[in-house]
Amino acid sequence: MQRNNIAINILLIIAGMFSFFPVLNESIKYFSYIFVLMTFVLFVAYSIITHKRFFVYRKDIKIYIFLTLWLVYAIFSATWTYNIKLGLLESFRIAASLITFFLVAQSISNKKILDKFNYFFIILFTLYIGIAVWEVTTFNHLPTTKHGIEGISSFVPFGPFFNRNDMAAALLMLLPFVLFQINSTKNIILKMFLSLLIILMGVSITLAGARIGIIFYGLVIFIYMSYFTSWKVKIYSLTMIILLLFSIKIISPLQYEFFKLFLVEQVSSLGEEQERYIEGSISIRKSLIRENIDMMYESKFLGVGSGNIPSIIAQKRFKKTQNILNPHNFLLELSTAYGLFFGIFFIYLYIYLMFDLFKVMKKERDNFQAKAAFVSLLLFIPASVLPSSIIRYNFYWVFFAYFAQFINLHQQNYEAEEILA
Repeated sequence: MQRNNIAINILLIIAGMFSFFPVLNESIKYFSYIFVLMTFVLFVAYSIITHKRFFVYRKDIKIYIFLTLWLVYAIFSATWTYNIKLGLLESFRIAASLITFFLVAQSISNKKILDKFNYFFIILFTLYIGIAVWEVTTFNHLPTTKHGIEGISSFVPFGPFFNRNDMAAALLMLLPFVLFQINSTKNIILKMFLSLLIILMGVSITLAGARIGIIFYGLVIFIYMSYFTSWKVKIYSLTMIILLLFSIKIISPLQYEFFKLFLVEQVSSLGEEQERYIEGSISIRKSLIRENIDMMYESKFLGVGSGNIPSIIAQKRFKKTQNILNPHNFLLELSTAYGLFFGIFFIYLYIYLMFDLFKVMKKERDNFQAKAAFVSLLLFIPASVLPSSIIRYNFYWVFFAYFAQFINLHQQNYEAEEILA
């Protein structure tokens, strides 16, 4: 297979990285989308000049068909949307998702690059935690986040996203790559640094009040510590957490007490959701599900149109959803806005990726990257219901491109081994 020029590969990876920093679209209007589009044009021009063929695996064609049909239908549905400009913007975002998937898939189509791509996710995780620590300690925020725009000083971390739950969703999918890197590295300093990042993630999502994130973060850590670590690592990790908490208590006793009370409040509120209907996110989500299914039925399961869901809820359904306009559910939003066909198609793609990743993980039992990819794909489920609308971002298509290429290149190895045998 022909390799890309190093500079081209770097450009492709940067395009993927910008997908994880949507605040750039607020500071410079649609910056990351335009950058992705320009990178695509440059890559196509480079490929034509150097006579390099695009490398598309047969299994990826299903994903390209899904994204292309989704884009075409979104553009078509914009003709009956309440706000044509908003409908076309949603179509532009879907186009950016399609291009992002393509560019990332091309950048890691070589196994040597693919095997190092987990460091890309670890770097992103580090940057997110770094921004969160800065926010918590300085009470400042990036100017294009919700609190940054409103000029509110608070300890709540938003990261490079507009809403606080959005970063928790991205961190959840990044978490497995950091966790399993601890297993694969022998460098004690790196192990300690990654362990610290994971602890700080727990602090960040707790302060953000991302209760679904807190639940699954705890679940992943529990399973990881139970099945993927030795007793020595368990004791070492527990000691490190105790020492860290003890150090914080001595250095910053007020912050320690505040965080402890805040944690107790967040955890205790999980059991009070049914009694606190107005404030309970679980109850509100139930109402959103009912209303979106009703809208789906009224549209004869063809979809209400690109960008139409908030407008329809605002007109006659907002009282039932406690003034919440977005579905807070990727699959529900996809099916309601664009039709049940796309919801079913996406479920099929998800199961197909899950099944193939499981086969790779089962065949390569000692491959921690395979385990990380499989767990990250599983965590897309809670990540997709954490923010008000994850569908407007294209960072999760970077993950899907990685999952697809991981499957393709590893299964290609099996076929080569069978031929040699």
